[in-house]
Amino acid sequence: MIKKIIILILLILPISHKSYSKSPPLGTGSLVPSNIMIMLDNSGSMGWDLNGYQLSSNPSFLSNPTDLVVDSSGDVYVIGGYSRFENKLYKMHVFGADGTFKRRMLQYQSNYWNPVCGKASSTVADKIAIHNDQIYYFDGNYYRGRISVLDKNGNCIRQSRDIETPRYGSYRSNYNSIAVTDDYIYLGKGSCSFYCYSQYEGAGSITILRRSDFSFVKRIAGYGNYYQHNLWGDIKDIAVSSDGTKMLVASAGASSVCLHTLSGTNIGGCTKVGGRPNGRPNQNYDRTWWKAWDYGGTYPDYHYDPTGVAFDSSNNIYVVDQPKRNSFIKKFNSSGTYISSFGTINWNGDAFYNPHGIHITSSDKMYIADTGNNKIREISFNQSNVGSVTTSTVFKSEVQSRMDIAKEVIKRIVSNTELTSSANFGLMEWGHPYSSLRWPSAPKYIRWRYNYYGTKIRVPVNEDGARKIYTDVDKVYAGGGTYLTPALNIAKSYFANGHSGFPSPRIPNAKCQANYLIVISDGVFANPRGAANVARDLNNQYQIKTFAVGFATSSFTASTKQNYVNLAVSGGTVAPLYADNEAEMIAKLTDAIKQVVSGALTFNSPAVMSDKQKGDFIYQSTFKYSKNTQWQGHLKKHKFDSKTGKLAATEEWDAAEKLNKKSYSARNLWTTSIGVSGLNNFTTSNRSNLKSLLFPRKSATDAETDKLINFIRGIDSYDEDGDSNTTESRHKLADIYHANINIVGPVEGISNSNDGTANYDKKDSYYRASKGYENFKSGNSCGTSCSSRTEVVLAGANSGIFHAFNATDGEEVWGYIPPNITGKLSTMVTSKANASNAIYGIDGSATVKDIYFDDTPNDGVNNPRWRTIVISALGAGGHGYFVLDITNISSPKHLFAIENDPFDKKVNIWGADEQKRSFDYTGGSINEDYDYRKLGEAWSAPRIIRIKHDGKDKWAAVVGGGFNGATNPNYGSAVFVIDLETEGTLLQKIDIEDTSASNIVNSVPSDLAVITADGTEKANYNGALVYAADLEGKVTKINLTDKGTMYQSTILFNAQSTNENGRYIFSKPEATIRDSKLWLYFGTGDKQKLQKLSSNIKNRLYGIKDKDFPNFQAINSAGTVSQCKTGANNCPGTADLGWYIDLDKSKKVTAEP
Repeated sequence: MIKKIIILILLILPISHKSYSKSPPLGTGSLVPSNIMIMLDNSGSMGWDLNGYQLSSNPSFLSNPTDLVVDSSGDVYVIGGYSRFENKLYKMHVFGADGTFKRRMLQYQSNYWNPVCGKASSTVADKIAIHNDQIYYFDGNYYRGRISVLDKNGNCIRQSRDIETPRYGSYRSNYNSIAVTDDYIYLGKGSCSFYCYSQYEGAGSITILRRSDFSFVKRIAGYGNYYQHNLWGDIKDIAVSSDGTKMLVASAGASSVCLHTLSGTNIGGCTKVGGRPNGRPNQNYDRTWWKAWDYGGTYPDYHYDPTGVAFDSSNNIYVVDQPKRNSFIKKFNSSGTYISSFGTINWNGDAFYNPHGIHITSSDKMYIADTGNNKIREISFNQSNVGSVTTSTVFKSEVQSRMDIAKEVIKRIVSNTELTSSANFGLMEWGHPYSSLRWPSAPKYIRWRYNYYGTKIRVPVNEDGARKIYTDVDKVYAGGGTYLTPALNIAKSYFANGHSGFPSPRIPNAKCQANYLIVISDGVFANPRGAANVARDLNNQYQIKTFAVGFATSSFTASTKQNYVNLAVSGGTVAPLYADNEAEMIAKLTDAIKQVVSGALTFNSPAVMSDKQKGDFIYQSTFKYSKNTQWQGHLKKHKFDSKTGKLAATEEWDAAEKLNKKSYSARNLWTTSIGVSGLNNFTTSNRSNLKSLLFPRKSATDAETDKLINFIRGIDSYDEDGDSNTTESRHKLADIYHANINIVGPVEGISNSNDGTANYDKKDSYYRASKGYENFKSGNSCGTSCSSRTEVVLAGANSGIFHAFNATDGEEVWGYIPPNITGKLSTMVTSKANASNAIYGIDGSATVKDIYFDDTPNDGVNNPRWRTIVISALGAGGHGYFVLDITNISSPKHLFAIENDPFDKKVNIWGADEQKRSFDYTGGSINEDYDYRKLGEAWSAPRIIRIKHDGKDKWAAVVGGGFNGATNPNYGSAVFVIDLETEGTLLQKIDIEDTSASNIVNSVPSDLAVITADGTEKANYNGALVYAADLEGKVTKINLTDKGTMYQSTILFNAQSTNENGRYIFSKPEATIRDSKLWLYFGTGDKQKLQKLSSNIKNRLYGIKDKDFPNFQAINSAGTVSQCKTGANNCPGTADLGWYIDLDKSKKVTAEP
């Protein structure tokens, strides 16, 4: 076993071509990482919205929403309360079914003695009802008021006369709730208008009016006083079931919810819905009960301050309650028996803060008015529980501040491995010279008024800076002044000699190292001349350049903007970057950082990348680095002499040279989802269809669109060579970097009904024989005889094109631009003259296989047939995969594409019909058939396998969750099993368990080790056993076989990795069989930070066996090195898990075994 070490030692390299940073591959150059300090303005105006309004003044801002209703089209009408922190003009907001803000209604009026229909006072009108798409509300004062009825646009339909509020002794109180049926209006009373002067003032009653003419019918009074268990004391809400036979009454004064039978004006006796049998106790006694109120735990069915009630379509009961230390949504069955509850109390996340209103639609959608958080939330529920927040922010009522947007942009930047792999990042907040926190816990929208947060380095510039910034940036808040000069002086001191206990990030005497400050500000900073002087000193004395980013500054005067110009010019970056929204800020910062990173790279020779042997020929990709332009790719075919092991002196062809001789207009470049078919639809004649796809975050002009289309086709639109000619041809083949090469030609798979092995009937050859594969070979479904299909070379390139080259002559047959990469192509464009940004496009591995399935699943006929498909990962190019049917090479067909957009929180699917379908997961849930939320950068090569699904054979692709930059915790830590037969629906997402002992932000970037019957006779199962290695150093075994529990997983081994010891696993474990046991060989090392040196880095080589193979057995405790042997003369025995070797400090394993 130790002999394996000889092979593995070859993998310990200072650098490797498998690293996924766009940095020099093996032997081609060097990389000194750039140092980038992000300086984020934390002044008070960063707490405002993009238009310069305080958040509470934005038209869509919800101020203390207290109730809501939904009309027949799904529009949501929200009524809000009064807050002393706002000067609001309207009381009601309307949102569309998709959550977008539509309009405001119910303008405020000051005269609550004379209520006007269509307006509302600030003191009442806190509950509303809807009937036949007409909105009912009560407004007035504690003496009298009126009911108004509005249409959906807020226009007055009718209004009642004055309605007297009932008197208890000499005291009155408002009507505080309303319910409407076909015949009657029910008004609940009991809330104190200003102060409760008497215990009797909280005694409730229900007044019944005819809906047709508002005439008085009857009043049903409560009994007892506020503290003596009046079950209608202080009524907060009334609800009537859809069939009109039941009524709910929520009474805060009695801490109770009553369920009544209802027949017109006859309200039956109270059946308690949960709660203490006699209502609220005397607060001086029954301490156990009061504790239950405070925490809502000991007696979950008891109520403290019920403020909202509702029925679902099955007459189950829901109660909004507010214990002192919690906020709950409780569910009871139709008889009032407690079932479940959901919720906590907080001003952050998915918690509630004093919710009041609840509405359940006829289709059982539940909405909650989360009063204290100024939000409307949708809550999931089923027959057994109230589940979770479905859509926390589907209602765009929580206006984003400039700070919110800046944080999101920074998170995107530090999650982008194209940027972080070649740069070290740090974070400084700056604004006021000192901090002063007068109200630290103030609500977000007014926090800026009370607190100054000062200036300080939050995260020093280093290799782990991006990871730390991702979470730390959330702790930056807006408040205080805009004093840039002191902040720049701190930066100057830090880069020169270190500051605040942090050493300087500069490498001594490394003249090639780039050092940059990115100053993000929305304000008029004090002493702009002094700031420019410091920036000049930084540039001249230390070669530290300063980007000036003006955010939401379009309204600034020319003289104010000149301060940004002066800062940029003095800082050596020529011109400021202006951004008025999130999309512009992302684009401009990404462009700027790409230029910084590109300038830090040095190459001295061509890079030799993927190669593929087929018969007597070897196909090899190389590329040449070009600074601030596209990297030049080559794909060559060589004759191989198997006797001498040498290549012929001359190449057969170079696809790049062939392509450069072809006119840009003669190429067949095609894409999908533009409404125009054909192998050459990626042209300027289709600009109107392509424009929004190529520029998804800006409104591009026709000229900008044409330039980009022509550039991708092979025209020097951006004058990369600087000769002022933008119509000449350029080098057309981009770098084929991490993508592999596939050769597809005549159909030649083996079919065999019995190959003599013990597991013959589990193999693909047996399956082929049973499904008529020989007929496929000899048939003409390939456009010609499949046995003589034209041989092509398939390879993905970083231009975003998946190429098919004729294997005989090297001519391009076609190039495919998948829909999940088109939106990234515009990032090639830079503001720098005579330049472009080299991007990752299609940079992942592809797999080709003949599979038997129904490729027309939507025609209503089950007609499976053999097809040749290719599935490709985007690699570092994106969070997605795409699949083509290439049975007929001359007529390829798009099958489906998958994309996870983790920042817009959408999963996008393009099916065979080429239509894009988006699945939003803003609120945390998604259609489980498309739950690709955890799909990271698609580094993991897809493996096509045949599994048993519902007892039948099913073709699937299994992939790792991808890379997250070891930064973003929201994606990457999973394994996906993709249904290849139904346009990318998800068969299963297997979450990879995180270990609390590691501080690594986990993901699964490596390829998976997949063991099927075709790989070993020991595999006595259908399907596969899968071994997934992750960044945390774990190897997880997953059961995709027909033995045991499908999709079950267990951790086989834990390398006990941390950020400090650097023991990341980036590469697939290599699997072999020895002594009937499966052995896995792998090594550790941070391939993204190859230049990082530290005495703490302690990498290892491992040989680990799966003692249970070929069976699946859940393991209680993962194996570690404590069960392994190490040392040349210390071979593992039968009882040992395997062996390991400690590498010298800072050495890394950078390739697969």
